[in-house]
Amino acid sequence: MFLLPGGSEQALVDAINAVNELPTPLAPDDLYLGKFTPVPNGQPGEISLPVVAMYNSDFEGYVRFTYNRLDLGKVYGTVKPSIRRVGYPTLYRLLPIINETLGLSLTENDVVDISITWLNDNEQINIPIVAKAESPVYEGQFVVEYVRVRPELATIVFRDLDVLKHPIDPALGKKSIAMHTWSMDFTDFQSELLLRNGTWWDITRVRRVMDKFGMPNWPQVPTSPWISVQSTKDVPTANKSFTHVIVQRDVNLPDMVGDAYIHFNRS
Repeated sequence: MFLLPGGSEQALVDAINAVNELPTPLAPDDLYLGKFTPVPNGQPGEISLPVVAMYNSDFEGYVRFTYNRLDLGKVYGTVKPSIRRVGYPTLYRLLPIINETLGLSLTENDVVDISITWLNDNEQINIPIVAKAESPVYEGQFVVEYVRVRPELATIVFRDLDVLKHPIDPALGKKSIAMHTWSMDFTDFQSELLLRNGTWWDITRVRRVMDKFGMPNWPQVPTSPWISVQSTKDVPTANKSFTHVIVQRDVNLPDMVGDAYIHFNRS
């Protein structure tokens, strides 16, 4: 839940929709917002904002809206919210934390950025949240008390890491066939490496090719998973030095095991 309306364009659209019965509710993309001007002889702070319907909108034409912007200073008055969080170098980097903590939805289009890189551990600073002069929704400013903290690393992390793994279980006593084949160039053997119905067309010819690359007794592809020729762009782990790849899963040779990468170039 947000205690103040969202970014400038969304806030205006919500306000327009709230007081008008439109055939289709307006969205921010429907409108181009011009530069506002004070209303001559209007109420203090009253502004006039020109708005034009975008060419791809369900609406057309031009209209001026008059209203008063929200004064951030009056919203908070003498209240100074306090935030204790890890360090951020600028207000814009801290803005999501301010929004989450205070129930706001301010954006970079709404407020002025400031640098807070000099703030040391557990130091306190009053950060002014100042509305941009051109903001069509907000004016004024309020102050947030910000205390930078550095959590003790030993209290917030898991110490037992189970994320660094060998490509192949060392207990198998075999090499990784993925690493063995990853840089091999099979471009000159495309006529032998043909596929049919998700498996090798002629396994005998495939085995002759693999023998030349030092991988005898090459296995046929089981019924599942089947294999296909793919662009290396579509295979995250493929060698992008080639244009295409065939990945045969779970190959198990006497001295190698894993997924084999059969790369080649197509002109």
